Amino acid sequence: MIINNIENLDEIKQKFLSAKPFPHVVIDNFFKDEFYSDLPSILDDFYQSKKEDGKKFESDIEKKWGSSGLDLPEKLIAVQNLIKSNDFLSLVEDITGFNNLKLTKNINGRGFSFFHVSEKGSYLGPHTDHTRDRHFGPYHVANIIIYASNSWRPEWGGGTTLYDKKINHVETVEFKPNRALFFMHSPSSIHGSQEVFKNAETNRHSFYYDFYTDDKDPYKHTTLNKISLHSAPHLFYLDKKIDYLKPKNLKYSLQHIRSALGFIDYKFLNQNFTRALRKIVIK
Repeated sequence: MIINNIENLDEIKQKFLSAKPFPHVVIDNFFKDEFYSDLPSILDDFYQSKKEDGKKFESDIEKKWGSSGLDLPEKLIAVQNLIKSNDFLSLVEDITGFNNLKLTKNINGRGFSFFHVSEKGSYLGPHTDHTRDRHFGPYHVANIIIYASNSWRPEWGGGTTLYDKKINHVETVEFKPNRALFFMHSPSSIHGSQEVFKNAETNRHSFYYDFYTDDKDPYKHTTLNKISLHSAPHLFYLDKKIDYLKPKNLKYSLQHIRSALGFIDYKFLNQNFTRALRKIVIK
Protein backbone atom coordinates (compact mmCIF):
# COMPACT_ATOMS: atom_id res chain seq x y z
CA MET A 1 0.00 0.00 0.00
CA ILE A 2 1.18 3.52 -0.76
CA ILE A 3 -0.53 4.90 2.35
CA ASN A 4 0.59 4.61 5.94
CA ASN A 5 -0.98 2.02 8.21
CA ILE A 6 -3.96 3.57 9.98
CA GLU A 7 -4.37 2.33 13.54
CA ASN A 8 -7.11 2.84 16.13
CA LEU A 9 -9.87 2.59 13.52
CA ASP A 10 -12.57 2.29 16.18
CA GLU A 11 -11.44 5.58 17.72
CA ILE A 12 -11.27 7.25 14.32
CA LYS A 13 -14.78 6.03 13.50
CA GLN A 14 -16.13 7.48 16.74
CA LYS A 15 -14.50 10.83 15.99
CA PHE A 16 -16.00 10.70 12.52
CA LEU A 17 -19.53 9.97 13.71
CA SER A 18 -19.51 12.52 16.55
CA ALA A 19 -18.09 15.45 14.57
CA LYS A 20 -20.20 18.53 13.83
CA PRO A 21 -21.86 19.91 11.75
CA PHE A 22 -21.83 16.49 10.06
CA PRO A 23 -19.57 13.43 10.40
CA HIS A 24 -15.96 13.99 9.36
CA VAL A 25 -12.42 13.21 10.46
CA VAL A 26 -8.89 14.12 9.34
CA ILE A 27 -5.92 11.77 9.04
CA ASP A 28 -2.49 13.34 8.66
CA ASN A 29 0.59 11.82 7.00
CA PHE A 30 -1.76 9.88 4.76
CA PHE A 31 0.63 8.73 2.03
CA LYS A 32 3.94 7.11 2.87
CA ASP A 33 6.82 9.60 2.75
CA GLU A 34 8.61 7.81 -0.07
CA PHE A 35 5.48 8.01 -2.22
CA TYR A 36 4.48 11.55 -1.29
CA SER A 37 7.93 13.17 -1.56
CA ASP A 38 7.77 13.90 -5.30
CA LEU A 39 3.97 13.79 -5.68
CA PRO A 40 3.37 17.58 -5.39
CA SER A 41 5.97 18.39 -8.04
CA ILE A 42 4.49 15.77 -10.39
CA LEU A 43 1.05 17.27 -9.84
CA ASP A 44 2.37 20.75 -10.56
CA ASP A 45 4.13 19.64 -13.75
CA PHE A 46 0.97 17.85 -14.88
CA TYR A 47 -1.15 20.94 -14.25
CA GLN A 48 1.24 23.32 -15.99
CA SER A 49 1.29 21.11 -19.09
CA LYS A 50 -2.46 20.39 -19.12
CA LYS A 51 -4.06 23.52 -17.66
CA GLU A 52 -5.61 24.50 -21.01
CA ASP A 53 -7.09 21.02 -21.50
CA GLY A 54 -8.77 20.31 -18.18
CA LYS A 55 -12.15 21.36 -16.84
CA LYS A 56 -12.35 24.98 -15.71
CA PHE A 57 -14.97 26.25 -13.29
CA GLU A 58 -15.25 30.02 -13.02
CA SER A 59 -18.15 32.05 -11.65
CA ASP A 60 -19.03 34.19 -8.65
CA ILE A 61 -19.32 31.08 -6.48
CA GLU A 62 -16.79 28.61 -7.86
CA LYS A 63 -13.32 28.93 -9.29
CA LYS A 64 -11.07 25.90 -9.73
CA TRP A 65 -9.54 23.54 -12.31
CA GLY A 66 -10.20 19.80 -12.67
CA SER A 67 -8.49 16.91 -14.45
CA SER A 68 -11.65 15.46 -16.01
CA GLY A 69 -10.97 13.36 -19.09
CA LEU A 70 -7.18 13.80 -19.15
CA ASP A 71 -4.64 10.99 -19.50
CA LEU A 72 -2.85 10.66 -16.19
CA PRO A 73 0.86 10.16 -15.44
CA GLU A 74 1.98 6.96 -13.78
CA LYS A 75 2.08 8.44 -10.26
CA LEU A 76 -1.53 9.61 -10.47
CA ILE A 77 -2.62 6.26 -11.88
CA ALA A 78 -1.12 4.68 -8.75
CA VAL A 79 -3.36 6.93 -6.62
CA GLN A 80 -6.33 6.05 -8.79
CA ASN A 81 -5.63 2.34 -8.41
CA LEU A 82 -5.40 2.75 -4.64
CA ILE A 83 -8.84 4.36 -4.48
CA LYS A 84 -10.32 1.61 -6.66
CA SER A 85 -8.88 -1.22 -4.56
CA ASN A 86 -11.09 -3.37 -2.35
CA ASP A 87 -8.70 -2.84 0.56
CA PHE A 88 -9.19 0.91 0.37
CA LEU A 89 -12.96 0.64 0.06
CA SER A 90 -12.92 -1.55 3.18
CA LEU A 91 -10.87 1.10 4.98
CA VAL A 92 -13.40 3.80 4.09
CA GLU A 93 -16.19 1.52 5.35
CA ASP A 94 -14.32 1.04 8.65
CA ILE A 95 -13.88 4.80 9.10
CA THR A 96 -17.35 5.93 8.04
CA GLY A 97 -19.57 3.01 9.05
CA PHE A 98 -21.17 2.80 5.61
CA ASN A 99 -21.52 -0.62 3.99
CA ASN A 100 -20.99 -2.01 0.50
CA LEU A 101 -19.16 1.04 -0.82
CA LYS A 102 -18.32 1.40 -4.49
CA LEU A 103 -17.02 4.00 -6.94
CA THR A 104 -18.55 5.51 -10.03
CA LYS A 105 -17.42 3.79 -13.25
CA ASN A 106 -15.13 6.62 -14.39
CA ILE A 107 -13.59 8.61 -11.56
CA ASN A 108 -11.79 11.01 -13.90
CA GLY A 109 -14.28 11.70 -16.65
CA ARG A 110 -17.89 12.48 -17.57
CA GLY A 111 -18.07 15.33 -15.09
CA PHE A 112 -15.80 13.80 -12.46
CA SER A 113 -12.32 15.18 -11.77
CA PHE A 114 -10.23 13.38 -9.19
CA PHE A 115 -7.43 15.98 -9.17
CA HIS A 116 -8.14 19.68 -8.57
CA VAL A 117 -5.96 22.78 -8.64
CA SER A 118 -6.80 26.13 -7.10
CA GLU A 119 -4.64 29.12 -7.93
CA LYS A 120 -4.62 32.44 -6.05
CA GLY A 121 -8.14 33.80 -5.74
CA SER A 122 -9.75 30.38 -6.23
CA TYR A 123 -12.55 29.15 -3.94
CA LEU A 124 -15.73 27.08 -3.79
CA GLY A 125 -18.86 28.49 -2.21
CA PRO A 126 -21.13 26.45 0.07
CA HIS A 127 -22.67 23.53 -1.77
CA THR A 128 -23.74 19.92 -1.58
CA ASP A 129 -22.68 17.37 -4.18
CA HIS A 130 -24.99 15.13 -6.21
CA THR A 131 -27.01 12.69 -4.09
CA ARG A 132 -26.96 9.77 -6.53
CA ASP A 133 -24.49 8.28 -8.98
CA ARG A 134 -25.11 8.95 -12.66
CA HIS A 135 -28.23 7.35 -14.17
CA PHE A 136 -29.93 7.66 -10.75
CA GLY A 137 -27.85 4.84 -9.34
CA PRO A 138 -26.43 4.24 -5.84
CA TYR A 139 -26.56 6.85 -3.08
CA HIS A 140 -23.57 9.18 -2.66
CA VAL A 141 -22.70 8.82 1.02
CA ALA A 142 -19.02 9.64 1.60
CA ASN A 143 -16.17 11.77 0.26
CA ILE A 144 -12.44 11.99 0.71
CA ILE A 145 -10.27 15.02 -0.01
CA ILE A 146 -6.49 14.58 0.07
CA TYR A 147 -4.40 17.75 0.27
CA ALA A 148 -1.28 17.38 -1.88
CA SER A 149 0.69 20.62 -2.18
CA ASN A 150 4.41 20.73 -1.53
CA SER A 151 4.19 23.14 1.40
CA TRP A 152 1.48 25.34 2.87
CA ARG A 153 0.95 28.03 5.49
CA PRO A 154 -2.34 28.61 7.33
CA GLU A 155 -2.36 32.28 6.30
CA TRP A 156 -2.60 31.21 2.65
CA GLY A 157 -6.15 29.90 3.20
CA GLY A 158 -7.38 26.97 1.10
CA GLY A 159 -9.06 25.01 3.91
CA THR A 160 -12.31 23.06 3.57
CA THR A 161 -15.29 24.93 5.01
CA LEU A 162 -18.15 23.09 6.72
CA TYR A 163 -21.64 24.54 7.26
CA ASP A 164 -24.79 23.62 9.16
CA LYS A 165 -28.20 23.19 7.51
CA LYS A 166 -28.85 26.95 7.74
CA ILE A 167 -25.59 27.60 5.87
CA ASN A 168 -23.88 29.00 8.94
CA HIS A 169 -20.13 28.47 8.82
CA VAL A 170 -19.17 26.02 11.60
CA GLU A 171 -15.59 24.89 10.90
CA THR A 172 -12.69 25.27 8.51
CA VAL A 173 -10.52 22.18 8.18
CA GLU A 174 -7.01 23.56 7.71
CA PHE A 175 -5.24 22.71 4.48
CA LYS A 176 -2.10 20.72 5.35
CA PRO A 177 0.07 18.78 2.88
CA ASN A 178 -0.55 15.01 2.96
CA ARG A 179 -3.72 15.36 5.05
CA ALA A 180 -6.84 13.34 4.19
CA LEU A 181 -10.31 14.57 5.11
CA PHE A 182 -13.08 11.96 5.19
CA PHE A 183 -16.64 13.25 5.47
CA MET A 184 -20.15 11.94 5.21
CA HIS A 185 -22.08 13.15 2.23
CA SER A 186 -25.82 13.75 2.40
CA PRO A 187 -28.20 16.51 1.26
CA SER A 188 -27.23 18.38 4.45
CA SER A 189 -23.43 18.03 4.11
CA ILE A 190 -22.87 21.62 3.01
CA HIS A 191 -19.21 22.35 2.38
CA GLY A 192 -16.87 24.49 0.31
CA SER A 193 -13.27 25.64 -0.11
CA GLN A 194 -11.80 28.66 1.61
CA GLU A 195 -10.26 31.17 -0.78
CA VAL A 196 -6.61 30.70 -1.70
CA PHE A 197 -5.37 34.11 -0.66
CA LYS A 198 -3.22 36.43 -2.76
CA ASN A 199 -0.15 35.84 -0.57
CA ALA A 200 -0.06 32.09 -1.37
CA GLU A 201 3.29 31.09 -2.83
CA THR A 202 2.09 27.90 -4.49
CA ASN A 203 -1.11 26.37 -5.90
CA ARG A 204 -3.54 24.33 -3.85
CA HIS A 205 -3.51 20.69 -5.03
CA SER A 206 -6.11 18.18 -3.90
CA PHE A 207 -7.52 14.78 -4.76
CA TYR A 208 -11.25 14.20 -4.44
CA TYR A 209 -13.34 11.03 -4.59
CA ASP A 210 -16.99 10.04 -4.04
CA PHE A 211 -18.20 6.78 -2.53
CA TYR A 212 -21.60 5.20 -3.11
CA THR A 213 -23.80 2.47 -1.68
CA ASP A 214 -26.92 0.58 -2.74
CA ASP A 215 -28.09 0.28 0.87
CA LYS A 216 -31.72 1.40 1.19
CA ASP A 217 -31.14 3.06 4.57
CA PRO A 218 -27.46 4.05 4.44
CA TYR A 219 -27.52 6.62 7.28
CA LYS A 220 -29.07 4.38 9.93
CA HIS A 221 -25.80 4.19 11.91
CA THR A 222 -25.59 7.99 12.27
CA THR A 223 -27.43 10.35 14.61
CA LEU A 224 -28.92 12.18 11.65
CA ASN A 225 -32.53 11.59 10.75
CA LYS A 226 -35.07 12.75 8.22
CA ILE A 227 -32.52 12.65 5.41
CA SER A 228 -34.27 12.70 2.07
CA LEU A 229 -32.81 10.26 -0.44
CA HIS A 230 -34.23 12.02 -3.49
CA SER A 231 -32.16 12.52 -6.60
CA ALA A 232 -30.50 15.96 -6.72
CA PRO A 233 -27.57 17.50 -8.62
CA HIS A 234 -24.83 19.67 -7.15
CA LEU A 235 -26.52 22.52 -5.28
CA PHE A 236 -24.69 25.81 -4.72
CA TYR A 237 -26.12 28.18 -2.14
CA LEU A 238 -25.90 31.81 -3.24
CA ASP A 239 -25.49 34.65 -0.75
CA LYS A 240 -28.91 36.20 -1.41
CA LYS A 241 -32.10 34.66 -2.75
CA ILE A 242 -32.38 37.44 -5.33
CA ASP A 243 -29.08 36.22 -6.80
CA TYR A 244 -30.89 33.17 -8.19
CA LEU A 245 -32.81 35.51 -10.53
CA LYS A 246 -29.68 36.85 -12.19
CA PRO A 247 -29.13 35.43 -15.71
CA LYS A 248 -25.50 34.56 -14.95
CA ASN A 249 -26.70 32.26 -12.14
CA LEU A 250 -29.28 30.40 -14.23
CA LYS A 251 -27.48 27.05 -13.99
CA TYR A 252 -27.46 27.25 -10.19
CA SER A 253 -31.17 28.09 -10.12
CA LEU A 254 -31.93 25.15 -12.42
CA GLN A 255 -30.03 22.84 -10.08
CA HIS A 256 -32.38 23.75 -7.24
CA ILE A 257 -35.41 23.27 -9.48
CA ARG A 258 -34.13 19.79 -10.43
CA SER A 259 -33.67 19.00 -6.75
CA ALA A 260 -37.21 20.16 -5.93
CA LEU A 261 -38.62 17.93 -8.69
CA GLY A 262 -36.57 15.03 -7.36
CA PHE A 263 -37.97 15.60 -3.88
CA ILE A 264 -41.57 15.67 -5.17
CA ASP A 265 -40.92 12.46 -7.10
CA TYR A 266 -39.36 10.81 -4.02
CA LYS A 267 -41.99 12.03 -1.55
CA PHE A 268 -45.19 11.67 -3.52
CA LEU A 269 -44.58 9.58 -6.66
CA ASN A 270 -42.53 6.76 -5.14
CA GLN A 271 -39.70 7.65 -7.56
CA ASN A 272 -41.70 6.36 -10.52
CA PHE A 273 -40.63 9.38 -12.57
CA THR A 274 -36.99 8.72 -11.68
CA ARG A 275 -37.29 5.06 -12.67
CA ALA A 276 -38.87 5.96 -16.01
CA LEU A 277 -36.19 8.56 -16.71
CA ARG A 278 -33.48 6.09 -15.74
CA LYS A 279 -34.71 3.62 -18.37
CA ILE A 280 -34.66 6.36 -21.01
CA VAL A 281 -31.18 7.57 -20.07
CA ILE A 282 -29.66 4.08 -19.97
CA LYS A 283 -31.15 3.19 -23.36
